[in-house]
Amino acid sequence: MRVFATRGLARRIEEAEAQGRPVMYQTVQRKLERPGYIEGELPAKAKSALQLANALRSELKGEKGHFEHWADVKRTIFCKGVIEQLREAWDQGIADFVFPVLGRFDNQIKGTSLYKLAVLTEEDVRTVTAARRRLSEDLHASAETLNPETIPHAALVDEVAKLETWLTDMAKRQQEAQPPITSYV
Repeated sequence: MRVFATRGLARRIEEAEAQGRPVMYQTVQRKLERPGYIEGELPAKAKSALQLANALRSELKGEKGHFEHWADVKRTIFCKGVIEQLREAWDQGIADFVFPVLGRFDNQIKGTSLYKLAVLTEEDVRTVTAARRRLSEDLHASAETLNPETIPHAALVDEVAKLETWLTDMAKRQQEAQPPITSYV
């Protein structure tokens, strides 16, 4: 699947969002070698980290009643998919953090927004590093062992919550960040 967007399209989306206007997305996909399947949302690769986290939360909520009754193979396959999507969402969260300076579909650096990167703290680095380690080593490795220890549904939901908390906090801090006062006197 490829995501195509032009700088003009990205700017129109930003402008609509800034004006509080709803933005509707549709994706035309190819499934089983047949084109023309339309979905009313962006493909995962084009979503923000918060959109990915919301999609994961929704998927986990929908499967909660079935999760404990699945065979180990099905539960392992599901968990591995969620874990991979969580890793990608954390990576997108890092990209979203940089977005005020360098947008996703834009090759122009917005130097006047550079101060928004200054909200990053050592705690943020520890949070992201710990999440990536958990998802790459702890949860992922346990799903790959010969006799895997079952990853509880609640652990996956907890990982989504940690991501959402960090993303929301980071977005708030960037929104509240004040540009430095510069004087050329």
